[in-house]
Amino acid sequence: MASSERASYTPTWYTATMVPASARPPLTYDLDVDVCVIGAGLAGLTTAREIARRGWSVAVLESGRIAGSASGRNDGFVLPGFAGSMDRLVSRVGLDHAKALWALSEMGLKYVRTTIAEARMPGVAPIAGWLRVSKTDNGDELLDDAQLYGGEFGTEVELWPAERVRDVLRTNHYFHALHLPRAFHIHPLNYALGLAELAEAEGARIFEDTPALQIDVEGVRKRVVTPAGRVRAPHIVLACSVHLGSLAPRIAGTLVPIWSYTITTAPLGPRLAQAITYRGGVTDTELATTITASWATTGCCGRDTPPHGRSIPNATRIGSKPTCWRSIRSWARSRSSTSGRACSAMRCIGCRRSAKSRAASGLPARSAATA
Repeated sequence: MASSERASYTPTWYTATMVPASARPPLTYDLDVDVCVIGAGLAGLTTAREIARRGWSVAVLESGRIAGSASGRNDGFVLPGFAGSMDRLVSRVGLDHAKALWALSEMGLKYVRTTIAEARMPGVAPIAGWLRVSKTDNGDELLDDAQLYGGEFGTEVELWPAERVRDVLRTNHYFHALHLPRAFHIHPLNYALGLAELAEAEGARIFEDTPALQIDVEGVRKRVVTPAGRVRAPHIVLACSVHLGSLAPRIAGTLVPIWSYTITTAPLGPRLAQAITYRGGVTDTELATTITASWATTGCCGRDTPPHGRSIPNATRIGSKPTCWRSIRSWARSRSSTSGRACSAMRCIGCRRSAKSRAASGLPARSAATA
């Protein structure tokens, strides 16, 4: 693949291993469709594909490249459930509603798996299994979770004892674990690129380098203004997450951007089996720390969220260290002395965005104590 074709992607391990993908041209004319989708990430592409499959005309507007943001730069975990604990969800909505929500998440997992298999997507490489390991000896708590997942939600789940966890991860750092054998992880950028091709095969049109500048929602046919053309459609789907900005300030003001960082080891070869023998994904119970093991036996990836937005130097690698996740955490902790200053900066940015969005919505400003 020519370097010019991926020049607009932020260089990552995913872009270095992406399948060939030609750039889509920007929109340079006026277009009438049934649905305009703004954002060509996983949500926008899935929506466009499913709408097009039902015979509706669809245009997708993407300000940069397909899956150029979070959709193409995440851990690639495909799991049932939600970011919050299911105990909290049950407490908030009740068991029956929690079951229904869990079933929807299971449908999403099945959708991704079926789409990859039926389309024979190249370069996605789904690898089965996910371990949620514990750093404390809380077997009873994990047993309760396993009973909730398996007994109430009907999910295939296993409770692994500490001995089994330590055998496959080759460390005494962890104790028990929940294992979801039907969960898996993938190459997210290649999946998104495959999804784009499937949407286009159904008739959807995708325009890259086409930011939506303004939306006029008056009338039956809404109008989306771009730098060189307009889209008219009775239905508009906003699938751009925190990049909404001025398109929908009231919604944008409710979203909080989160940065995370991933470190990929140099190829380990046979040494990988000495460091970790489990081929699935691993998440420990510390916030935002994950291990994605053995991408085609080349090495392993670890992700952590450094203190409030501090950046890891480019091309940082952990060469032959088998416990790369410890090094990631050590990196973050070694910089914790400056996290207070960075935290304040992040908080101020958040307050300014929140105050602006609240003012646009006619809401009172927050006090310093609650901001």
